[in-house]
Amino acid sequence: MSASKKPASWLLLLIAWGMGIIALGLGAYQYWDTAEAVQNGKYVEGTVIELVDTNAPLGQQLPAGKKPSSITASYAPRIRYQLAGITYRITGKDSSTFARYSVGDKVRIRYLEDRPDDGRIDSFTENWLGAIIALVLGTVLTLGASFGIWRRLGVVSPAPVPIASSKTPTAPAPPSLDTDGYL
Repeated sequence: MSASKKPASWLLLLIAWGMGIIALGLGAYQYWDTAEAVQNGKYVEGTVIELVDTNAPLGQQLPAGKKPSSITASYAPRIRYQLAGITYRITGKDSSTFARYSVGDKVRIRYLEDRPDDGRIDSFTENWLGAIIALVLGTVLTLGASFGIWRRLGVVSPAPVPIASSKTPTAPAPPSLDTDGYL
């Protein structure tokens, strides 16, 4: 490896390690935020009032009763729910090109009493999927980059590679029979 490639590989390892640490931090935050909502949260029923195209500028809405049909569009449900006479609106975090919800669907919403405006759909993808992806990605990046850095520093040496012999191994010769047919 030439000397000019070494600084670039160090830089890539450090960037991967930093991205891994950031992903771990984000995943940990999402995990604890969801765990708090699961442990201390209350539930209320909400209604899907529109499907918002998350790729369109200003969140173009889909007319009532119409299902998404464009492959390039990605729709998230906008939901309305009421608590103590106050109406709240949230938009789901996960969006899809396939309609998971229709306008008018009833959806279970989880919220914290001290943050009723910060509700979320009570589903696995809405609550846990982001945390799991961030934690797995962060772990892979951090451990992979750490191993690469340790190898460069000489802390971990690569496994020895057996050297191929120029002689080809031969199988033992079968026992020979003497002239009488006995071994």
